[in-house]
Amino acid sequence: MSPIQRLFSEPHRLYFTSGALALLLPMAWWGHYLALRLIRPPELYGNPLAVHAFGLLFGAFPLAGLGFLFTAFPRWCDSLDHLGKSYLGPWWTLSFGLIFYFFQLWSQGPWGRIGAFLLFVGLLWAWLHLARLWKAGRQPDKRQPLYLLLVFFGGVAGSGLAALYQYFPNPALYNTALALGVYFFWPGLVLVIGWRLLPFFTESRLGPIGCRSMPWALPLWIVGLAVKATGQVLDFKQLWLLSDGLLLGVTLVQFYHWKLWRRKEMMLSYLYLALAWFPVSLLFGLAAGWDRLSGGYELHLDMAGVHALTVGMMASMLFAMLSRVSMGHFGLRPAATWLTNTVFFLLQLAALSRVGLELALIAQANVLSWLSLPAGLWLAAFGLWALRFLPFYFKPRADDAPEAPRSVPPQP
Repeated sequence: MSPIQRLFSEPHRLYFTSGALALLLPMAWWGHYLALRLIRPPELYGNPLAVHAFGLLFGAFPLAGLGFLFTAFPRWCDSLDHLGKSYLGPWWTLSFGLIFYFFQLWSQGPWGRIGAFLLFVGLLWAWLHLARLWKAGRQPDKRQPLYLLLVFFGGVAGSGLAALYQYFPNPALYNTALALGVYFFWPGLVLVIGWRLLPFFTESRLGPIGCRSMPWALPLWIVGLAVKATGQVLDFKQLWLLSDGLLLGVTLVQFYHWKLWRRKEMMLSYLYLALAWFPVSLLFGLAAGWDRLSGGYELHLDMAGVHALTVGMMASMLFAMLSRVSMGHFGLRPAATWLTNTVFFLLQLAALSRVGLELALIAQANVLSWLSLPAGLWLAAFGLWALRFLPFYFKPRADDAPEAPRSVPPQP
């Protein structure tokens, strides 16, 4: 089998490779744009803020995350024999969609509309395949995969609205697409996946320590995220006092049952520390909700919470899951190394600096010149990760096994 054939042979190889590039190149452009606009704003045809937000939420992040979903989801449903090459169509559509979507910045024409439409089609296509795998699954309890389908459909709807925004640049379309992507789609995916895998990964390494996920946490998380997204859509952030209070309470109780205080090895700690950004973002949401209730309108509180979610929780969880899946499926022991520790540390610095700069902007406008720093830290982190892991996707497994193990994590 040639290296290119091997790349296309499994979903995690294909999606993780393109996902790494999608996490690097758009952020390189964004850091470059932030630095240049302080000196002489570059001449761009598209809306750079929309391209940055929607390109990451509905293009770059899915290209990385779907490699995990197409690998794990059919195993959760016991429908792996129905997967086949169904992951190829969404990959081609999302890849060309992301390229066209960003190309609108430098060239006039229909590129942005074509790209946004392809991103929507790619996500819808992926959702339809996952729904088919869920329906064909022989697993008796498929509730957790069903919740995943629900939050994923929020991403499909958000990408559809982002595509409509390319044709009709209405602020309501932009705001609703952003709300679904930031406050429902991605945090929902992270929580639903973490709910299943954290106990499995923890007890597979530490033994039966009583780490368990609570069945009621999933529906309450989804209800809370739906209310939070509604508050963003209606520009009625007072609702966040309700949604974020509910989400924070459920999350802290679930953290207790995950026994976060128990000593864990570093590869496990990546997952737990990534999820720790979620309650941080909720505290900013509560502060923003109280600010609105008191008559204020401090947008930097909102943006601090947004970047705690995106740069903190989402990017850290993508790194943690991509690293673990890559090591396990290439026949390597999933263990932290100096390089993975460095990458994770750089990502935490990127998140801390981005959130901190947003808070500093409340009082000091001159810190705008530092906004390219988090982008640089992000590039350093994922650049190191890509140098280490991308060569694996073109090579056979290190242990010469014919394929990755097909064990199915039990329901907590």
